[in-house]
Amino acid sequence: MSGDVTVKLDMPGIREVLKSEGVQAMLAQRGDRVEAAVRGSVSGNARDRQGYTAGLSSQVRIHRVEAVARIGTTYPGAQRMEARTGVLARSIGAAS
Repeated sequence: MSGDVTVKLDMPGIREVLKSEGVQAMLAQRGDRVEAAVRGSVSGNARDRQGYTAGLSSQVRIHRVEAVARIGTTYPGAQRMEARTGVLARSIGAAS
Protein backbone atom coordinates (compact mmCIF):
# COMPACT_ATOMS: atom_id res chain seq x y z
CA MET A 1 0.00 0.00 0.00
CA SER A 2 2.55 2.57 0.99
CA GLY A 3 5.04 3.58 -1.61
CA ASP A 4 7.83 6.06 -1.75
CA VAL A 5 6.81 9.58 -2.59
CA THR A 6 9.23 11.99 -4.14
CA VAL A 7 8.61 15.71 -3.87
CA LYS A 8 10.66 18.09 -5.93
CA LEU A 9 10.42 21.78 -5.05
CA ASP A 10 10.75 24.41 -7.73
CA MET A 11 13.12 26.66 -5.77
CA PRO A 12 13.29 29.46 -8.36
CA GLY A 13 9.48 29.49 -8.40
CA ILE A 14 9.31 29.59 -4.59
CA ARG A 15 11.76 32.50 -4.52
CA GLU A 16 9.67 34.31 -7.12
CA VAL A 17 6.54 33.92 -4.97
CA LEU A 18 8.37 35.05 -1.81
CA LYS A 19 9.42 38.26 -3.62
CA SER A 20 6.08 38.83 -5.37
CA GLU A 21 4.02 42.00 -5.13
CA GLY A 22 1.26 40.07 -3.35
CA VAL A 23 3.62 38.94 -0.58
CA GLN A 24 5.05 42.46 -0.35
CA ALA A 25 1.55 43.93 0.01
CA MET A 26 0.67 41.42 2.75
CA LEU A 27 3.89 42.24 4.61
CA ALA A 28 3.22 45.98 4.27
CA GLN A 29 -0.23 45.55 5.84
CA ARG A 30 1.18 43.51 8.70
CA GLY A 31 4.02 45.98 9.20
CA ASP A 32 1.52 48.83 9.37
CA ARG A 33 -0.48 46.94 12.03
CA VAL A 34 2.66 46.42 14.13
CA GLU A 35 3.62 50.08 13.71
CA ALA A 36 0.13 51.18 14.84
CA ALA A 37 0.34 48.87 17.87
CA VAL A 38 3.72 50.34 18.81
CA ARG A 39 2.42 53.90 18.46
CA GLY A 40 -0.45 53.07 20.80
CA SER A 41 1.68 51.52 23.52
CA VAL A 42 4.93 53.52 23.75
CA SER A 43 5.60 54.44 27.35
CA GLY A 44 8.09 56.73 29.03
CA ASN A 45 8.34 60.47 29.40
CA ALA A 46 6.76 62.79 26.82
CA ARG A 47 10.06 63.57 25.09
CA ASP A 48 10.94 59.88 24.68
CA ARG A 49 7.44 59.00 23.44
CA GLN A 50 7.46 61.82 20.90
CA GLY A 51 10.96 61.00 19.65
CA TYR A 52 10.27 57.28 19.45
CA THR A 53 7.02 57.66 17.50
CA ALA A 54 8.36 60.47 15.25
CA GLY A 55 11.14 58.19 14.02
CA LEU A 56 8.96 55.09 13.70
CA SER A 57 8.64 53.53 10.24
CA SER A 58 7.61 50.32 8.53
CA GLN A 59 9.28 49.25 5.29
CA VAL A 60 9.14 46.23 3.01
CA ARG A 61 12.31 45.31 1.17
CA ILE A 62 13.64 42.42 -0.87
CA HIS A 63 16.28 40.59 1.14
CA ARG A 64 18.20 37.98 -0.84
CA VAL A 65 15.49 35.40 -1.60
CA GLU A 66 12.40 36.88 0.05
CA ALA A 67 10.55 40.05 0.91
CA VAL A 68 10.82 41.17 4.54
CA ALA A 69 9.06 43.81 6.63
CA ARG A 70 11.16 45.94 8.94
CA ILE A 71 9.71 48.09 11.67
CA GLY A 72 11.99 50.39 13.62
CA THR A 73 12.69 53.88 14.83
CA THR A 74 15.53 56.30 14.34
CA TYR A 75 15.19 57.73 17.85
CA PRO A 76 18.61 57.59 19.61
CA GLY A 77 17.10 56.39 22.91
CA ALA A 78 15.14 53.57 21.27
CA GLN A 79 17.46 50.76 22.39
CA ARG A 80 17.22 51.89 25.99
CA MET A 81 13.44 52.16 25.76
CA GLU A 82 13.12 48.75 24.08
CA ALA A 83 15.33 47.15 26.74
CA ARG A 84 13.18 48.67 29.47
CA THR A 85 9.69 48.18 28.02
CA GLY A 86 9.94 45.78 25.06
CA VAL A 87 7.22 47.74 23.24
CA LEU A 88 8.34 46.69 19.75
CA ALA A 89 8.79 43.03 20.68
CA ARG A 90 5.38 42.96 22.39
CA SER A 91 3.70 44.51 19.36
CA ILE A 92 4.79 41.82 16.90
CA GLY A 93 1.64 39.83 17.69
CA ALA A 94 -0.39 42.58 16.01
CA ALA A 95 0.88 41.30 12.65
CA SER A 96 -1.33 38.21 12.89
